[in-house]
Amino acid sequence: MGLQTLQGICAKASRFYSNSELDEGGIDEIYQVLEVAGLLPEVLPLVRKSDVAAEKLRVAGNRAFVESKNDINALQLYTKAICIALPDAKEIAMAYANRSAVTFALREYRNSINDIERALAGQYPKHLRCKLVERRGRCYLELKKYHRAFSDFSAVKNLVEECGDDEEIKRSKIARLEELIEKCCGMKDATEAPLTSCPSTTHPPSPYIECASNAVEIAYSDQMGRHVVSSVDILPGDVLAVEKPFASILLPPNYSLYCEHCKRRCHSALPCVQCTEIVFCDENCRQKSWSMYHSVECNAIPSLIAIGCDKMEFLALRTLLVASRKGHSFKELINRYPMLAECCPNPRMRGFVGGKYLSSDYSSTHYLENHRNIRDSKDIFRRSVTAVCLLHILKIATDFFENCNLSSESEALGYQAAGKLMLTYLMSVPCNAHEIAEMRLTIASKGKVASESVEIGGAIYPFHSLINHSCDPNVVRHAFNGDTVVLTAIQLIRKGEQIFDNYGYHHAVHDLATRQEHLWSQYYFSCSCPACEEDWPLYRDLPEGPPQLTNLDVAAAIDEKSRQFTEMLATITKNQSSEEDFVLLKEYLLLLHCNVKRPWKEYNKCQEAIKQHLSLRANCFVYYG
Repeated sequence: MGLQTLQGICAKASRFYSNSELDEGGIDEIYQVLEVAGLLPEVLPLVRKSDVAAEKLRVAGNRAFVESKNDINALQLYTKAICIALPDAKEIAMAYANRSAVTFALREYRNSINDIERALAGQYPKHLRCKLVERRGRCYLELKKYHRAFSDFSAVKNLVEECGDDEEIKRSKIARLEELIEKCCGMKDATEAPLTSCPSTTHPPSPYIECASNAVEIAYSDQMGRHVVSSVDILPGDVLAVEKPFASILLPPNYSLYCEHCKRRCHSALPCVQCTEIVFCDENCRQKSWSMYHSVECNAIPSLIAIGCDKMEFLALRTLLVASRKGHSFKELINRYPMLAECCPNPRMRGFVGGKYLSSDYSSTHYLENHRNIRDSKDIFRRSVTAVCLLHILKIATDFFENCNLSSESEALGYQAAGKLMLTYLMSVPCNAHEIAEMRLTIASKGKVASESVEIGGAIYPFHSLINHSCDPNVVRHAFNGDTVVLTAIQLIRKGEQIFDNYGYHHAVHDLATRQEHLWSQYYFSCSCPACEEDWPLYRDLPEGPPQLTNLDVAAAIDEKSRQFTEMLATITKNQSSEEDFVLLKEYLLLLHCNVKRPWKEYNKCQEAIKQHLSLRANCFVYYG
């Protein structure tokens, strides 16, 4: 047995593959074959917390911050030092203090205060505490919390007056502090700015879809399967659904910058009490994560990372842990769902509970499409090998099966059932998972702005998974406050028309052949949207100039809106659009949709401007480079 990757294990296991269909005992048989062949993955122990390792990371963070001027790299190194440091010791307090300097430089004053208070509550050296208290005062000053700033500056001044420093140094420090105190005198504290919240749906809530408005319905047809249609006319900019995931994960490279539970970016994160990988935005998320999945997953993370697990494997395992309550409800889970399949002959109603479609209930996730009936046996074999590797790590590294409370007679059947569930998830996740993304803006010293959308994780959204694909979608998704997804219309959608998302292959970015190839290989369908049927060109080749109007009476109105749109583009490209701009964009897009023959480049430009406006209000990080 050696340290092997999933890819390598699957490649070596392929020599045992036969063309016969895998029977119901497939997971058990594959486990035995991999065990005999020495192909089961090595299970690694947790990395032990160590102040020696923490100090090395903290010193590296100092170099990145002071010498290289790389704030984000320094931030990650300090966070890794916090993760690996022993709790309640001097080293973790030093790392908190050092990280507070980075967040102060990033103008993230609340984050800086969080870390300063943790350092002061811990074993931070007494002779250095004045510096931290002054930094906290400066944070409060920037936040216009003048009373607290005054208190901190006054406390530091008193300590300086009592210390044994050289008189000239002491006078200099006192003068600086008196200047700061003067800035606080007579000033009124600012009102606390409200936290950014998710948008709410434009229309009243649906009577049966937990996360959606009554502007949409779940429908079914033999050709389309389950899908979502409009029940009213929907306008551009209307918010149709706001959905929390059933399960969500971070990609491992993002572990040190985002909360493992809510997926918010967090620069003053708390470490896991046990492992050295995961962080949380606050104690509430740390406790929720521990109770829902992390107390089991924690011990498996080193092995999962070592074999190269990615979004699909992590999501499959997380889904099992959440659905089974870390194994405590595993027996109920495996006993319940075979019966549900038999008692729900209406395909539209699969996943419903008491007449409602609930994203928070496992039923909606269990019945998502996995295309098992049309997958070839090689594909199923490869995914079965992956399921066995996850099962092995779960057995050896965690207490999941202890939580299941299986009898000795049913233990083998329990292993097989867990493997089968993970195989099911490994087939359904690629067809249904959505990315969790963040817009990153870098603002250079001369005001130049660079932006990119970055995938930070993945999630299962049971309602959004029902929405079919178009290469010219009429809705767009954005993640808010971490892993909450918001669905917004970017076209006029008439009553009775289908809602169409985009599965990553857009007519303006990918040519027809590429779109069709990828959609079939991952989702098992051929797209027949207008962009495919008419083979619309890529963005660079879209028609420009005067549009083809379907109603000549609106020519003057379109010319005027086009002029306003062109003037507005400069603002949008600098990522500074206002709510007034957004209203104009929605009005212009509606006018174009009703009166211009597509494709036309300015229509796409207007859609992209709306998407950019929404991105800046969703998960977004601004870095001043």
